[in-house]
Amino acid sequence: GPLRDLKAIASNVHGVAQKWGVDLVVGPDKSKGAAALVSERLVPIVLAWAKGESLVEVLKMDPSMFEGTFVRCLRRLAVLLDQMHKALLTIDATELAEAVEESKEAIFRGVVQLDSLYINRETEDDE
Repeated sequence: GPLRDLKAIASNVHGVAQKWGVDLVVGPDKSKGAAALVSERLVPIVLAWAKGESLVEVLKMDPSMFEGTFVRCLRRLAVLLDQMHKALLTIDATELAEAVEESKEAIFRGVVQLDSLYINRETEDDE
């Protein structure tokens, strides 16, 4: 399925990164490797959020997840989707670019789009 395909892509990205000497370290636990690029536990939670569930409801899906961790993941995903949108427009893939933009809009809502006292928005957008 799609998750298996995503893991295969992540493994490929990890292989290319290793080839060029890029050390991929992701997540709050500083995980390394291809497996750390795709979090199976986040997929259903992000999907529920994108479908409009409240923060309280989505966090019930994984009580061990901190609110800030989830919001930070969504913000990073929004930045990635924005970069993908821009890249797709440069290659005239407008239909796919529109789908990516809709995905970004679905997750970039509520607490995710609020300015943080701790996060410098300009710095975060550059990541």
